Amino acid sequence: MSTALALFLALFVTLNFSSCSDDDPEPPKSSEKVMSDLTISAGGQTFNATLQGDQKTFNFLYPLNLSQDLLKTATPVFKISAGATVSPASGQSQDFTKDVNYTVTAEDGSTAVYTVHKLDGTSSETGFERFSLYIGTPEDLVGTIDDLNSTIYFTRPPEELQENLLEAVPTFTLSLGATASPASGVKQDFTGPVQYVVTAHDGITKRTWTVMQSNRTGAEIERFFLDIYKDAQSTYEWRGDVQMEDPDAVIIDKEARTVTYILPVLPDWFTPSKMTVFPAVIQISAGATVSPNWDVPQDFSKDVVYTITAEDGKTQKAWTVKAAKHYTKEKWYVDYRAYNPAGDQNPNSIALSGNYLNVSRTTYLINKSDGTVAGATLNNSGLLEADGGNFISQSVPFYVTNDEAGNMVGTSLHNAAWNVDAFVIYKWSSATSAPEILLNYPTKVDGVQVTAFGRKVQVLGDINGKGLIIASNMIDGVSGNEGSKDQGEHYIWKINGGVVDTNNPEKVKTNIRWDNSNYGYQLLTPLGLDPVGPWYVGTHASQIGSGDEVVRFYPNLNFGSIGNMDPIPGPFDLGTASANGWGNAYWLYQKVFTYDGMNMIATFTGSFANYCFALLERKSDNSHVPITTTDIEQDSNVTPNGNGTGGFTMEKVGNDVFFYVFPTNNAVACYQLSKF
Repeated sequence: MSTALALFLALFVTLNFSSCSDDDPEPPKSSEKVMSDLTISAGGQTFNATLQGDQKTFNFLYPLNLSQDLLKTATPVFKISAGATVSPASGQSQDFTKDVNYTVTAEDGSTAVYTVHKLDGTSSETGFERFSLYIGTPEDLVGTIDDLNSTIYFTRPPEELQENLLEAVPTFTLSLGATASPASGVKQDFTGPVQYVVTAHDGITKRTWTVMQSNRTGAEIERFFLDIYKDAQSTYEWRGDVQMEDPDAVIIDKEARTVTYILPVLPDWFTPSKMTVFPAVIQISAGATVSPNWDVPQDFSKDVVYTITAEDGKTQKAWTVKAAKHYTKEKWYVDYRAYNPAGDQNPNSIALSGNYLNVSRTTYLINKSDGTVAGATLNNSGLLEADGGNFISQSVPFYVTNDEAGNMVGTSLHNAAWNVDAFVIYKWSSATSAPEILLNYPTKVDGVQVTAFGRKVQVLGDINGKGLIIASNMIDGVSGNEGSKDQGEHYIWKINGGVVDTNNPEKVKTNIRWDNSNYGYQLLTPLGLDPVGPWYVGTHASQIGSGDEVVRFYPNLNFGSIGNMDPIPGPFDLGTASANGWGNAYWLYQKVFTYDGMNMIATFTGSFANYCFALLERKSDNSHVPITTTDIEQDSNVTPNGNGTGGFTMEKVGNDVFFYVFPTNNAVACYQLSKF
């Protein structure tokens, strides 16, 4: 081939290939790698995911009330850019209880990673659940969270550890889904206040918190209660339900920093060893700590000292839980219906005679040791009988009581508010001996009633030596009116050498009026055998007027002298007077005595439904402090005395005092006062 032809062919081929390349160029590869329209299906529900501002995170809200297990096999559906690929693929089940990453690869080979993140429910909560600080000591400082003031307090460490606060490490948990800045685990200088901004997982709600060393200085005991029944069987039940916390049973004196515990009447199994317990209910200043700890049993028959340290770690106060000096327990309790099933004669009082107790208006004698029925009966021979209508009498004593020496005295029904000739008091040398007349005071002058005495008698001292007999005067027939009611007049007969000065009774007007409902039941108790005063005066519920004009009053115990009588506060009022005219609450009896160097008064109140027995100490300033109180419930199946009356008597035996309490027609109880 010639040289010319070869050159021609080479030029032809070159021109042809150049023409083909310019007509059909190769398309460029795409860099698009977008993931969009993500939904997640779980448990039959579909949740839309939202792309966040970083354009790489999808968040979806998952309801808190759905099981998290449903998310372990949830199915995602989404779109990606045309020509791109993704791993894992759309429609492939994934475990969305944790973050799931998707890698989208564009045509040109470039990639983008998307994260799918679960938010639990929807919440605007911005609180701290827990906060503690690590300062290099074996135990972290635990913060006290004050949600109301958005403040967290931690106890101030000792001065030698203050420098450890410069780089203290906080650990905390927040409301579900919330975040904090700074984050948990990031060192901070906590020698001063540190602020945290908490953002709720709704991404909108924010709150600023302050974390600081405590500046609360409260070191007080606010509430305190002992439960000595903790060692008893859990099903233990006892009259009065004294296992319940009684706010009146504890006196907290913040000035003196003392807690005084008032024991109720305790069950018969009680011994001083039962006082070794730990407090059942306590409350101290917020953030404060106590030493020894509350869960360490203490012997509360002795003074117990607790040290309260305020939350600031500096302020301390020593508190003393004062030992109860005395306790009263139930020695025995007997259902009186066993002796008096029909409620015969409505007995209204009780008295001791030797080893026996006599219940008035009956001849029943009860053994004082255990309340069982005695074999003997009360000797009533010699009681004055009706004499031409001048005496209204019974063959049993209407009312019985004891003097301070333990001798039993009593009256017959003719001594009460009736048109009778005389007021007669009897004494018994023993329960089985015939009674003797101690006082026979005429109540008529020339056949006209000039005095009429009430239905209670108070006897002080010793009827066989020196003593007093006291009875309320119901009318003043000499002046032709009942003015003595307005003055609360009482007749007092003195006893010297066992002989009553019948001719010269002293008249004392207490100025505590008594009216229709309590005219026969007011009781005057002088502190001693000099009746000038001061006195205790107990009154029944009173009533003035009739119909719509009736005004009723609480029963009350007053203390003082003429012109200076003050009611004694305490757990005595058992309810207001009822519409039956007699009222439903009565002051029944009070007795003064000394015990363990203390001036004390024993009291008894009652009503148609309940009775209350209480012991109080009279202080040198004549204030009164409860020592023991107990409620005695009346059995609803028992018909009570129409006057709601009842009584008690007492005796000292060695280092103990025994009280025999009689809720009318219900029961007889013996309480024993002892020293720890």
